[in-house]
Amino acid sequence: ALLVARLDNEDVDTELYLRRLQRIAAKVSSATSDEADGETKLRTLAKHLFEDLGFHGSTLDYYHRSNSYVNEVMDDREGIPITLSIVFIELAERLDLPVAGLGIPGHFLAMYREPPPEKQPDAKPKEILIDPFGGQFVTREQASELSGARLADADFVPARKRSIIMRVLRNLLNIAEQERDAPARLRYLDA
Repeated sequence: ALLVARLDNEDVDTELYLRRLQRIAAKVSSATSDEADGETKLRTLAKHLFEDLGFHGSTLDYYHRSNSYVNEVMDDREGIPITLSIVFIELAERLDLPVAGLGIPGHFLAMYREPPPEKQPDAKPKEILIDPFGGQFVTREQASELSGARLADADFVPARKRSIIMRVLRNLLNIAEQERDAPARLRYLDA
């Protein structure tokens, strides 16, 4: 996802942002005990990212290209649902939390899904939906409201990493088309 920003700014230092992600994850890790369960770590991560660091959704200039560049989202602490979710997912990965992206129609979420205990293999996995744009946990019903569509179980399948990057590129392509920026359209299509 950091490499997408290089399409428009070849000087982006991806290693710098990877180190920043590692530092944030280390801070969250030090704020929780080693015995803390996954949900406790998840809530600590959400509090740190959205309350302490102030990451939030961009409401004034939602369709600005910078909202699709993870490096600028990290710098500004502001972005669109998909890039804020990418930051959240990457931090969760560094904390060994099972969080994936969830591309619902018209919105993007992060989803924590903890497998059932070995003693209860038929139990439903524990699922928590996170809306990084709003900086809050949401229910499936609230996710449907955010989407503007009635969501079914099939809509709650984790997105593959490739599809997440493709969605970021489609966002950039749409912006370039609206701005009638042919060279940018070609860069995004080539990517």
